[in-house]
Parts: sequence; C-alpha cells; structure tokens
Amino acid sequence: MYVSLHPQNSGAWNPDRYNEYFSFVSENNFDYDKANKIALEKLKDLIEDSPDYLVTLIPLKIYDAYHDNEHMFFCAYIAMNEENQIAFKNFFDCLHTVDYIYYTIIILLVFASFFINLKRKSPKVFWLHLIIIGGILLVIFIESQSRYKYSVQPFWCVLSGFSLEMICHTLNQIKGHNSTNENKTYF
Repeated sequence: MYVSLHPQNSGAWNPDRYNEYFSFVSENNFDYDKANKIALEKLKDLIEDSPDYLVTLIPLKIYDAYHDNEHMFFCAYIAMNEENQIAFKNFFDCLHTVDYIYYTIIILLVFASFFINLKRKSPKVFWLHLIIIGGILLVIFIESQSRYKYSVQPFWCVLSGFSLEMICHTLNQIKGHNSTNENKTYF
C-alpha cells in the first residue's frame, strides 16, 4: 500500500517508493511486520497532511488499470529499427482507432448491464457485477497496472452479451415480433 497510495506517486509502480519501503524492511532486519507498521504510519501521516490527493489519485489508479491496451505494443515498438517503427506507427494509429471504438462499446455495454439488471434482478449477473467491482476496488489498494484488468475482461464480455441480449429482446418486443421463445432469455 505504501508504494501504491503514496502522495508523490501516480498509483502505479514506482521504484523510488519501493526503495523507501525496502529501506524500512532492511532497517528492521527484514522484519516485515515492523516495516509494514512503519510504512503504514508514514503513509497515514502523508495522507493526513494532504487528504485531497486521494480524490484525484483513486480515479487515476482506476484509469491506469482499466484504460486501453496500447501499452502492449510499446515493447515491440522500441525493439524495431527506424524503418519498421514508421510502418508500425501508421498501422498502430489505425489499430488504435478500431481498438478504442471496440473498447468503448464493450465498456458502455458493461455499464448498461448494471442498469438493465436493476430491473431484471438476475442473481447470475449480480455476481458478475460483484467480481468486476471487486477488481476495481482491488487496484485502489495495490499498484495500478493495466494487466490487472485481464482477470475481469472475460466477465465484461459476458455482461456485454447480457446487455446485447436484453436490448435485442426489448427491440423485438417493441417491433411486435412474437416467437415461441418470446420471453426466454439466457440470463
């Protein structure tokens, strides 16, 4: 928590904060319980000195953990020669646009699933929402890395499917399409 919630940090991994924490550990003969108490006490003092920073840090941490996937291409990009970097950048710009549109649609459908389930009250969907909320809360207390979203992304897909199914089902009812499975949905 010391590394992830420190006021002089963005909420992501920071080697300076880690070195500070490790100095607490080494000064206490690698007694992690003592080092954790010292780190938490220092963090508490820092938070009391400037409590407003948490208001901006927490949304930043959530954004860092759940924003788009462009960081995945960075390591490949820096290993390329200059000619390939130019070609890759052109390809990446196009890919990034498509990825951003796709990602935005998925996120909107996940948010829609929260509102749709307020009416439907499906316990299956409720548990999926709890998993996603838990994933979001988790990054508040640990360093935020975008790789942490990968454990909840499959649930995003399921909830997006739920939203699409409910939207299509509602549109069919509005249009007056009657079928034998009119009121049957998978959720």
